[in-house]
Formats: sequence, structure tokens, C-alpha cells
Amino acid sequence: MDEFIELIKRSEMNLTLIIASTEPNLDYNNILYILEIDAESKAAGGRSAGFGSRRFKKIHGFHIKGKEWRKIVESDDVDWIEVSYVLRLPIILHNGFEAMASCSIDPDLIDILNKRFNISIK
Repeated sequence: MDEFIELIKRSEMNLTLIIASTEPNLDYNNILYILEIDAESKAAGGRSAGFGSRRFKKIHGFHIKGKEWRKIVESDDVDWIEVSYVLRLPIILHNGFEAMASCSIDPDLIDILNKRFNISIK
């Protein structure tokens, strides 16, 4: 679980962005995508007064079921991804780890990502 936790920790520093279809709950059947923000783009988390754009360098997809997670995709095919808004939300893992993470709750984007990477959960 080290990679997953590290990506979530980086979200607290606006270096990753979590995409979810509902408020991230890590104890049920869910897919989360985590976008690594390109720190070299000078938009590493914040955009001046809401203007500008975030550039991403990699996407990681995780299937969460119960208290287990499984990596389902890792790709650098991210140039086409646009995220409209970001919230700070608490994420609590079953092992007690807690983070205030940068998240976008966007079920439409989750559907697009699932189709793009041919992902379906049962």
C-alpha cells in the first residue's frame, strides 16, 4: 500500500490530484484515479486567482474493494485530461492514516477515464 499512500500524501502538498465519482470512501467498491501534477509547469497545485491550467504527467488508477486496493492502470497519456474544480477533502484509510487531499468529484470524468483505459469493476 506504500505507493497508494505516498500518492495520497503528495495530494496534501498539491502534487497529486484525486479524481473520484463520489466523496472518496476507501472502504467500499470504488475506482480512484490519481493524477500526478507536473511541478515543472509552474501550476503545481494552485493557479493564480483560478486562472491558468494544471499540467499532468502521469495517471494512476486504483480499484478499492473493502480494505484492499489494486492498481489497475498507470499511464502518461494525460495531455487530454481537464479538471474543472478541486476541493480539499479528508481521506481516511482503514489503517488510521488520514490526509486532507486535493480531490475532484466528477462522475463524468470517471466514466471517460474508465472508457479510455478500458476499466470496469464488478
